[in-house]
Amino acid sequence: MEIRNICIGKGQPKICLPIVASTHEEVINQISTFHHYDLVELRIDYYENLFNKECVLELLKQIRELLTCPIIFTYRSLKEGGHVQLTDEQYKELVTYVCESQLIDLIDIEINSGNQLVYELVEIAHHHHIYVIMSNHDFKQTISKEDMIDLLEKMSGFVV
Repeated sequence: MEIRNICIGKGQPKICLPIVASTHEEVINQISTFHHYDLVELRIDYYENLFNKECVLELLKQIRELLTCPIIFTYRSLKEGGHVQLTDEQYKELVTYVCESQLIDLIDIEINSGNQLVYELVEIAHHHHIYVIMSNHDFKQTISKEDMIDLLEKMSGFVV
């Protein structure tokens, strides 16, 4: 898969810079501090203005102006190790306006958000030609091979 001249799944392993910051200035500072990365992942659940649509879009706009590499947009719920909990409606609204902005290249969607919501989020992303990453976190153990295969099959059913 090629995204913004980065071929994922081929050649050297790719380096992703996760940005975990609470302010606009801290996000920009983290980007400017590191010099060798192939992708950037914005962990929006740490951003203090998460509930302000204009601030989120302005932040993404500035990130896009600074970077030519792919941008992954990630919201983590509390149960998935995140910093803040959104309602399903807030999560869907966030995904909608971020995807509509066309300022991101990939969006990370939590598989355990509930089947209906996951279908809706994937549909929104695909409608706006945004690639989807499905995620699942188990902080207690590594799941069995069988459970991992089941989970991957479940994930593939959402992104077809």
